[in-house]
Amino acid sequence: MNRTVISMLRKYVSSNHRDGDVKIPLVLMAIRASPHESTGVSLFEMMTDRQMTLPLHLLYQPVQSEPNPAYTSEQYLQDLKNHLPAAFSLAQTNLEKLAEGRKAYYDQDSHSELNIGDEAWFYIFAPKTGNTKNTSGKLAKKLLLKWSGPHLITAELSPVMYQIKITQTNKEPVYKWVHRDQIKLHKGSTNLVNATTNNLPTLKGG
Repeated sequence: MNRTVISMLRKYVSSNHRDGDVKIPLVLMAIRASPHESTGVSLFEMMTDRQMTLPLHLLYQPVQSEPNPAYTSEQYLQDLKNHLPAAFSLAQTNLEKLAEGRKAYYDQDSHSELNIGDEAWFYIFAPKTGNTKNTSGKLAKKLLLKWSGPHLITAELSPVMYQIKITQTNKEPVYKWVHRDQIKLHKGSTNLVNATTNNLPTLKGG
């Protein structure tokens, strides 16, 4: 759960990382209201047997003119007791299907070929924090971007070692040897001949 929260915050916090506490309630609401990839239903629906009422619903759905009949806490608990076994059974079935799909995806991705001239994303294990021209004060390490690129593959030392060209604005290109597990093939139409990558985290190692 913490990994999901941090991953979402990483995409929405400002460049100085000062508004993370303001974004957390919105991120948590989105997590609880969104259908989970593994189970096929949202956390809120699994526990309550209904969809979460979101601000968008209040804006566009008609307001009921008459209140619902009285719904006692005993009735609610009984309905919830009847609902939970079915919800958990559905979640388990979806988890098994997802596991099969993920295995097939991993097998396909792990065997994808990389060639000189391809574009690839680079995973940064240990980005450094610190002051930059766009921020004041140290940045939160957990909220720094984990992938940079896409970068040009310029050489192949072995089936598991590749050289990538990291280009940053107003700096000389950096050529870095990386393990196959640290790069992922970029599937797109980016032209990297004169491309530059701005505001990359500082990389450790060389």
